[in-house]
Amino acid sequence: MRHTPPNRRHRVAFAIGIVALSIVLPVAVIVWSVLAEMGDKGVAAFPSKIVRMIYGTVKRGELWHLELTVVNESSPPARCRLLRLDLETGAERDSELALPAEFGNLVWLGESPHYVTRQSNSVYRLSPSGYAKLATLPAQPATFRCPVFAWDGLLTTIHRNDDGSSQLTHLVEGRWIEGRPILLPEVTRTWHDDAELGRRVLLPLTTQPPPLPTTPLLGSDYIDIQVEQRGQQHHVTISNSHMFAAYRTGFEFADEATETPSALAPENALRDVTGWEPISGKELESDRNYFEMSTAPDGVLFLSRNYDRLLLHRDLNGVWNSIAIRATNMHFPDLMVVGQDDSIERGNSTRTNGSAHPLSAAKETTAFLVERDGYWGAIRIRRIKGSAIDEVHYSHPGCKPEYLARWRRIGVSLLVAWLLHIVILIGGASWLTRGGIQSGYEFGNQTTTLAPLWHRAIATGIDLVLVVLAITVTLGCFLFAELSFPVFPADFETRLTHDLFNSELVLASTANPTLPLGIWAGPGIGPLINPFLRSLVQFPNLILIIIAVLVILIGVSVFLEGRHGVTPGKWLLGLRTKRTTLRPCGFARALVRNLIHCFDLPLLLTPLPAAISLMFSDHRQRLGDRVADTIVVRAGSMREVG
Repeated sequence: MRHTPPNRRHRVAFAIGIVALSIVLPVAVIVWSVLAEMGDKGVAAFPSKIVRMIYGTVKRGELWHLELTVVNESSPPARCRLLRLDLETGAERDSELALPAEFGNLVWLGESPHYVTRQSNSVYRLSPSGYAKLATLPAQPATFRCPVFAWDGLLTTIHRNDDGSSQLTHLVEGRWIEGRPILLPEVTRTWHDDAELGRRVLLPLTTQPPPLPTTPLLGSDYIDIQVEQRGQQHHVTISNSHMFAAYRTGFEFADEATETPSALAPENALRDVTGWEPISGKELESDRNYFEMSTAPDGVLFLSRNYDRLLLHRDLNGVWNSIAIRATNMHFPDLMVVGQDDSIERGNSTRTNGSAHPLSAAKETTAFLVERDGYWGAIRIRRIKGSAIDEVHYSHPGCKPEYLARWRRIGVSLLVAWLLHIVILIGGASWLTRGGIQSGYEFGNQTTTLAPLWHRAIATGIDLVLVVLAITVTLGCFLFAELSFPVFPADFETRLTHDLFNSELVLASTANPTLPLGIWAGPGIGPLINPFLRSLVQFPNLILIIIAVLVILIGVSVFLEGRHGVTPGKWLLGLRTKRTTLRPCGFARALVRNLIHCFDLPLLLTPLPAAISLMFSDHRQRLGDRVADTIVVRAGSMREVG
């Protein structure tokens, strides 16, 4: 049955409807997919709404750390859970302790856990049945930070007075009670080599040179105190934003009796601090580093926070050693060192989910080095044994697999939407050009059958796949064989997740300008083609190779189509390219048809220009056919009239 094609007025209306449908329907599929996949995530500034904060305190061989459910970047978390990560086996379980929905730190008072929040500065006692607020932290200067720690069975912190002095402050029955005054060194003090003691000590106050009148550095007045307890002994550090770092075993109390001062000393001379040591190592050019402290059975460990990946160890005899940390492929990992606890030291094996720790490994282990990626919740754990660091014995990718799976599903939906866009355009063009008049073509005494649009679309798809495959294989062979350059490096998945997340932040920042454009200072270009684009930057000659490959492919296509009227796709589908006079195409017209492809298929994303041309052509001609004066027909369909 022959269908009469619509008249021109109706054809325009139908064409507008088809084009609109080919845009609206795929966009609806993409929007639905993105909302379905990203709607539960909710927060643009994090790859997942579940944020695992991999740091905390160690108790019975387990690292107690937080898991936050984040609603948005400006509001408190909707939920906080305290998890227990076994540092030997990697098994993780819920502590079953109730927590306030606020970020904070865990403090142990014997076997009783307490929680100190960061925003409201509140102290809570935790239990499985609930939590109870005990007090609010005492007011401190904005430039002074000290944690809450256990002292003589009480929760304690260090309070900085207005006159610059410091004292212990204890929490007793919901109130902060003033304790003994302590001596802390000023962070502007200078170290010098003492030949008599054979080590570096603070320059005495009487010989301390006055500070030079220079512009203060950013954060130069910031003071950070760390206090760690091991058994009955406390360890103290004081640092100043990369400018000063000192350590002392125990506190020095200002009310303790001292030796009789020299008669030569001024009567009102200030009492100087004693017992402080610079936190330094042979690899450091100066002592101006910020360190994180952790105690271990055989001494104290200090982890450099200045990205030089250095771990210092001070043994029980006061001897300092440095341990180099090998780099990994984690992007800007946040390192943490945690000492082995007393239950493991005594050889007691702890059980997690029915599995016991190997006693030999537990006894040999001094501490653990934890590499963590805060945004992804990824973690790697290595044992520290003396002055050596073992290989990774446990790793967890965090939310990276889930994040990649989400983007794979979004990628599939994008592919479906793109195919739907093409199907609607080609189907609509076929419907508008249906009927006997449009399927046949006559010139002179010859007649032939025009190629169906579906066959032409499939043939074009085959040709494009072959072109992309040829370029990919050429680049891969060049990079891998000639330059031994991995196209997909070992950390490709890590780079991919970071590039995807950076792209997500860039898109989200268009709607919310307060969001950062990126967390890592890495490349922010398209993640799926990043390996090739990085290769182009590193090897500029690849551009010439790509151009050469494209020229060869176009030359082969022009030769085949100009001489035989076929491309690989047309040959497989039984199609031929002819002039409108039904003579062979010729090389000039074949070249024009191939060059106009960039207008028919802009960036290979949409056939919209070609489809619109086909909808208003009586002979199924795309833009390249109109310019080159060619048509595409079925092979073997030419007949002479009469």
